[in-house]
Amino acid sequence: MKATSLILMALSLLTAVNAHGRRKKSTQQPQPQPEAWPEEVPDYAPVPSVDPTALPTVELPMPSPFTEMADDELVEYLMCQPIMGEPMIEPEVLQRFVARHNPDFDPAIAEAYISVGRRYGIRGDIALCQSILETGWFKFSDGTMVSPDQHNYCGLGVTKRGERGSSFATIEEGVTAQIQHLYAYACAEPIPEGETLLDPRFKLVTRGVAPTWNDLSGRWAANDRYARSILKLYVQLHRFNQP
Repeated sequence: MKATSLILMALSLLTAVNAHGRRKKSTQQPQPQPEAWPEEVPDYAPVPSVDPTALPTVELPMPSPFTEMADDELVEYLMCQPIMGEPMIEPEVLQRFVARHNPDFDPAIAEAYISVGRRYGIRGDIALCQSILETGWFKFSDGTMVSPDQHNYCGLGVTKRGERGSSFATIEEGVTAQIQHLYAYACAEPIPEGETLLDPRFKLVTRGVAPTWNDLSGRWAANDRYARSILKLYVQLHRFNQP
């Protein structure tokens, strides 16, 4: 009898505990579940790769001796400059420069000095100043040994007073012969491919003996101030071209 009572009491207590647990559980609020984390996003924008060769280059203006030097100093500076190089003056400026002294000057001559000079890598703008000196502003007067119809703009072949010098069929040929003669003095390379040798005295030059303008003095002409006279004209040309 006592054992039965104890078992019944234990079952009653167990039932009460379970009921209490169910009531407690039912009163608890459901816990919020964390939201899913978004995909990882960097807190900065990625820097795109840049090809350095595609960036624009900025060239700072270089000091020019033509703006910083007096005329006499500039002539001395140019005396040591190579005969070979790119021209700095356009044909239109050359034409206007000569036309101030000779209104009949043919613009085709100025064009030829720049175009032919570029084919040979010779400073055609300075070569034209050489011709101004040799032809008296292309007037072929005041004792010039050649005439306009010879298209000889530098006294080629005139080795003594009274000689007529070489003749050429066209402006282009006459300018080419002069440029070739300068080329013979300035370097030892063969003439550019596709060019025809027109200078009759090309092979008489010791190739490459006069790479600078100063080296022409006493060689192209006996006058030891020959190059200086050419470059004085070139300085005048530059001053004429300045705004």
